[in-house]
Amino acid sequence: MTTTLANCRILLSKEIGDFWAGDSTTPATPATTTLTDTALSAKAADWITDETYDLITDATVNKDEERKVSALASGALTMLAHGSNNVAGVAYEIHRLFNASEKRRALIHAAFASFPHIFTEVRDESMVSGNWLKDGSFEIWTSDSALTHWTSSGSTLVQTSIAG
Repeated sequence: MTTTLANCRILLSKEIGDFWAGDSTTPATPATTTLTDTALSAKAADWITDETYDLITDATVNKDEERKVSALASGALTMLAHGSNNVAGVAYEIHRLFNASEKRRALIHAAFASFPHIFTEVRDESMVSGNWLKDGSFEIWTSDSALTHWTSSGSTLVQTSIAG
């Protein structure tokens, strides 16, 4: 996931009151399906909702993997197994209202939906050299002298139009 999109996901999560990030303090294995963080010890077991997901954000293994969390007890999250063993110090996020994928899709949809309304097209011709792109539309000129950025050498400009 790109850093910019990840930053937007974090900002969105904070705005809706759904942001928790931490680092695991003990290794986790797929067999135990737990991720332990002593900072979570202060949270009550009912802090975990029916739709809570974790997201591994900074690791060489399991990066960007999301898993449904089913319980919290003494700082240990119980969840569906990640693909590989996690080590201590793995950065993760908890999403309790909407999972990270839903937030990502919402941000992408919002960007596509808002793009034509908040941006304008900018034409930068500062790097154009010579006569390139100047008077480029021969179809709309109206007289022999209308082309101001082109030069004639050994030829005569003539406008011919065919109605029909």
